[in-house]
Amino acid sequence: MSSDGDRRPPRLWALLSRLLLHGEAADLIRQDLDEAFARDLECGLRPREARRRYVRNLSDSAWSVWKEGLRGSVTRGTLQDARLGVRMLGKQPMLTGVAMLALGLGIPASLTLRHGVDVIFSPLPVPEGDRVLGIRHWDLEARQALPGSVHDYARWRESLTSFQAIGAARTYLLNVHAGDSGAPPVEGAEVTSSTFSLLRGTPLVGRLFTEADGVRGAPDVVILGEDLWRSRFAGDPEILGETVRIGSRPHTVVGVMPSSFRFPDDNDVWLPLRAAPTDYAVGEGPPLWVYGRLADGVTEEEARLEMEVARARAADDDPARFERLRGEVVGMAMLFFGESEFRDDPEFVLIQSVMMLLLLIVCGNVGTLLLARTAQRTAEISIRSALGASRTRIIAQLFIEALVLAVAATGLGLLAAEGIVRWLERTVEPYGIFPFWVDPSLTPRIILTALGLAVLSGAVAGVIPALKATGGRVRENLQHAAAGGASIRFGLGSSALIVGEVILSVGFLAMGGVMVRSAFQDTQGTLGFDPERYVTASVSLPWVDPAEHLELPEEDGLAVRRRQTQLGVLSRLAEEEGVVGVGMALSLPGNEGPRARIVLESENADEDLSRVVSEAEVDVAFFGGLGRRILAGRDFTPADAERASEARPVIVNTSFVQQILGGRNALGRRFRYDVRGQVDPEDVEWFEVVGVVGPFGMNPMNPTRDAGYYVPLPPGQVGSVRYAVEVAGDPGSFVSRFREIVEEVDVEATVLAQPMADLMETEAKVFRLVFILQVVLAGVAFLLSVTGLYALMSFTVSQRTREIGIRTALGARAWSIVSTIARRAALQLGVGLSLGSVWAWLLLGSITNDQMVIPINMPVTIGVTVACAALVGVVACASPTLRGLRIRPTEALRGL
Repeated sequence: MSSDGDRRPPRLWALLSRLLLHGEAADLIRQDLDEAFARDLECGLRPREARRRYVRNLSDSAWSVWKEGLRGSVTRGTLQDARLGVRMLGKQPMLTGVAMLALGLGIPASLTLRHGVDVIFSPLPVPEGDRVLGIRHWDLEARQALPGSVHDYARWRESLTSFQAIGAARTYLLNVHAGDSGAPPVEGAEVTSSTFSLLRGTPLVGRLFTEADGVRGAPDVVILGEDLWRSRFAGDPEILGETVRIGSRPHTVVGVMPSSFRFPDDNDVWLPLRAAPTDYAVGEGPPLWVYGRLADGVTEEEARLEMEVARARAADDDPARFERLRGEVVGMAMLFFGESEFRDDPEFVLIQSVMMLLLLIVCGNVGTLLLARTAQRTAEISIRSALGASRTRIIAQLFIEALVLAVAATGLGLLAAEGIVRWLERTVEPYGIFPFWVDPSLTPRIILTALGLAVLSGAVAGVIPALKATGGRVRENLQHAAAGGASIRFGLGSSALIVGEVILSVGFLAMGGVMVRSAFQDTQGTLGFDPERYVTASVSLPWVDPAEHLELPEEDGLAVRRRQTQLGVLSRLAEEEGVVGVGMALSLPGNEGPRARIVLESENADEDLSRVVSEAEVDVAFFGGLGRRILAGRDFTPADAERASEARPVIVNTSFVQQILGGRNALGRRFRYDVRGQVDPEDVEWFEVVGVVGPFGMNPMNPTRDAGYYVPLPPGQVGSVRYAVEVAGDPGSFVSRFREIVEEVDVEATVLAQPMADLMETEAKVFRLVFILQVVLAGVAFLLSVTGLYALMSFTVSQRTREIGIRTALGARAWSIVSTIARRAALQLGVGLSLGSVWAWLLLGSITNDQMVIPINMPVTIGVTVACAALVGVVACASPTLRGLRIRPTEALRGL
């Protein structure tokens, strides 16, 4: 028979029961658990099973006790604290507004970078989209990704068993003729028949491509997207079997894909990819995106290893081509953006760390404001402590008050962020910047993360003041409260946060103000032309299959056709009634073109002549076609485009002459790219100035800093060129006629056209928003720091009320009282403004040579910024100072 000691639970479980069970019924519950354990042993259960049942019963009992306790706490305490927190928000509207603004901007801003990366590199929105991966080669020497070729696709399809299916695609603009002449082109794609199955795509109407559709010589078929089907074909239910002309060839419609399927980019039309290795030499043919779906049970890492093994085998057969390549299996986003994964790159980690650091600074400053508010409630807190409220209960109350503030601010910040995202999405939508799977909308994950940061911010901003407020003894706190003071002290940490905020905000205010001024400056009359009179258009001729265009010469056939099309469009536009002038280039007036860092050929080798200027490649007839007079030297000739001379001839603008050459004679001057040690300078091509033209909108954001040069462009060299057309009438009404002209010249060519003024305004909106947000963030940071100073001085007045009253009674001068109140705040503001001016000088110096900003006088700009900041700081600190001066000795000495 077992003894009583043997029928008791182990000491460890008994100790655990004392820790987990509390309240009035805890002893009774423990007694019931002990008796149940003894009965189990008496009934013949093995000790191990009896202990297991004891633990299970203890867990159930503890959960019931804690659940009841939590329910009571929420209903009686937490909800009361939350209601009190809401009331406290309304009692001090200035403090509440600044704190909510800071957290509402700080928390979403800290998540912006991570959210952007996550949405860009998210899996495809298809079933098991994370198992659809891209396949490519990485050039180790050039340090860039290479597009796949027809031979690559065929080899990977045969050798990579890690994928259950592999597909390929290429995208380009297509002219879809639906009886609406002059309609804009649509995004099209040639895809293999395996594409739809590996993406689990199901047609809305009709069928998908088959292997037979991809055989050269098969009937031309097309699959339409639902949006195109409804907008251009009125959702015709009898569309299947109908003939649609795409480019110059009729295609039979065999299916319609739902609007959710827009693979691989943002496509509305799909054609079968007809490209076989036998049609091309190795490495030739159309550039392809290659992708596949992993086989069941195969991991991404296993697929990468197999890909590298396949690359090594190919290198054994063709070392000249494959030795410098590395086989890669990457996320689908890598195929489109062409960059390696950078979530763990040091620069990304650094930027994200800085964002989180700024959030901590914001939380710390909000904590300073709450600390000042808490200091004024010392008497309330002390009385509650004296009446029996535990320190934990008081800390919980102050934390919940801060949490209410943080959650409310975060919610408003997320709503504002969603609105900004939607506006940006609508603004950039015409440019087709992002593929279809990129959805910048707020996700449940980002919302939960933001709320988690709100809880963390509430802890940082609420718990620390609460710990300070409850850290002293109750009696001492009551004595301080009775004396009109507080037991809380502002330490060096609070001062450092305020000073740091002033430093950062002064610098960013100066830089942001310059940027906003640049974005909103009046460019009328300084661009060198009137954008309201111009149409800008991009004309592209996609890669064509030589096997289907036997009329083209075997050598450089595509370049010949491009040349014919580009010059043909230029000629037809010049003959069109209502056209005043026309020019062809890679970058046009009114658009931000490429920039280059150049070095002049100087007699003084020690002279630093490296400068950043704009560069534009233009047709040799560009200036004459647009009626731009050559001010000095000569215009381009057809021979200039052949690059036959030792140095390439260029034409510079007058800004180049003034800003780069200092007004000296430009003709005959030579310069080259600044290679900065990348290659031998002797191997770098020289440019020689042969002419000078007036300003012509090379830098629309700042026409006063548009130094640049023009290089002759050989027609047919590239597949896409841009046209600037000056018209006598309304540019908007000429857009459709422009498309018709291009179609008459080459039915395969695609056109994206719009009035130049509209394009410039759209680009300016984005810049303005970015710069304004920067100023707003800097302004909020400064407002937060100033409010911290206000809180510090208010705290000083409340803490030293009796001292000020006694000194006033003894005849102290007003200046002495002001010094007592404002000395510390003035020191913090002065240090912050002094160091902030240094920070502003560094920031403005970094953008002095940037062509986007306007010429600035740095001392004046920084001086005005610091003066305005100082004025705001003084005004914010005036109220507590005046309140301290109005303290009467009788009020201060009351209660003694």
